Amino acid sequence: MSSRRSLEGRVALVTGAGRGLGRAYARALAARGALVAVNNRSGEPAERVVAEILASGGQAIACVGDLEAPGAAERAVAATVEAYGRIDVLVNNAGGIEGPADGFAGTDASARDAVLRQNFATAWDVTAAAWPHLTAAGYGRVVLCASPIALSGSPGFAHYAAAKAALIGLGRTLAVEGADHGVTVNVLSPVANTQEAEPTDDFRRWYAETFRTDHVAEALAWLVDERCTVTGEILAVGGPRIARIATVEGEGYVDGGSGFSAESVGAHFDAVLDQAPTLRFPALTDVMAHWQTTHGSPTPKQVAS
Repeated sequence: MSSRRSLEGRVALVTGAGRGLGRAYARALAARGALVAVNNRSGEPAERVVAEILASGGQAIACVGDLEAPGAAERAVAATVEAYGRIDVLVNNAGGIEGPADGFAGTDASARDAVLRQNFATAWDVTAAAWPHLTAAGYGRVVLCASPIALSGSPGFAHYAAAKAALIGLGRTLAVEGADHGVTVNVLSPVANTQEAEPTDDFRRWYAETFRTDHVAEALAWLVDERCTVTGEILAVGGPRIARIATVEGEGYVDGGSGFSAESVGAHFDAVLDQAPTLRFPALTDVMAHWQTTHGSPTPKQVAS
């Protein structure tokens, strides 16, 4: 299987694919042989990307619809399945934010809910519509698109960070649920220049040249490849670099019988904060297994209670 046609015949739905990263994703998947449904809230950008793919010898259809509208997510998946007979790959790229709010205290509930709906609920809804098709087929590749802000934070972006962090929790859980059905679910945390305007200073020029959308698209193309079987991962991509982001725990402090209290926690807080060695728990069952190791296996009486 050639690297350039590694997705031959696979069907991919890419949301928010009219410009920026979504456009790069759609083009990269089509270049590898995927049949691509290009979703965008407005028609002209979607049709333009479809025309670019067709001109390059690929196959694509426009799938226009604002995913925040009732039923739009289901219609996007249905249109993909109607056109190509199935769906194999789902790239949840739709989302964004206009600009930072006036700090956490200045973000009202309506602004919070709007950002959560745009970035989290849309991905939830599209994935929910595609999930039965993927699990029934026994194969699927799902990618959720988060942001460095989700884990690092940035003033004025509490609502956006919360929405993107929610996608990480969703992705980790879907990875566990999809494992028995041949469905992998991973999260991308991309950094890329998506501005269409020409850079006006040295920093913006450096940023545009270094953090190109095609770098992220190449990473995504591997994640949805059938040869890539990792699942439940968070991958940071920025420029020609990709790295795993791991959520880990240190060994911590375990009370040995002297009496667990606020004072004992305080006395051992260096151990609480120590991150060497680190423990990684892919699923909640792994957490519980570790608890049994550190706290002792439950007795039949404890299990019954």
